[in-house]
Amino acid sequence: MPLAVDHVFICVENPHAAERALADFGLQFGRRRIHQGQGTANACAFFDNAYLELLWRHDDDDLQSEVVRPLGLWERVRWRETGASPFGVAFRPENVACVQVGSQQKLYGFRAWQLRKETQTFAD
Repeated sequence: MPLAVDHVFICVENPHAAERALADFGLQFGRRRIHQGQGTANACAFFDNAYLELLWRHDDDDLQSEVVRPLGLWERVRWRETGASPFGVAFRPENVACVQVGSQQKLYGFRAWQLRKETQTFAD
């Protein structure tokens, strides 16, 4: 299944300073939101076929929860302490279509992290 880049994220400690620096470079951030249940907040700059996401800590308890821990965001947002990469790349199928897996239709055909209306679930 061909994949395309959906977005690139950068974990930042000071979102206002990061946004100002990138705005000076010419980027415009059009959407900001809190990821309830994930423990992060963001600001996004959109392009024709992808977006850049500045991601930062919002709720440490959510970031360390059982459901969010597999993403490694707790380590990423504290990258100076942990040595984790503050950068991430998210992909999407080029042609989004369900595939048949056993008796169920699956969106991707492999285990993926799906974000739906502020809730996060794993899809097998």
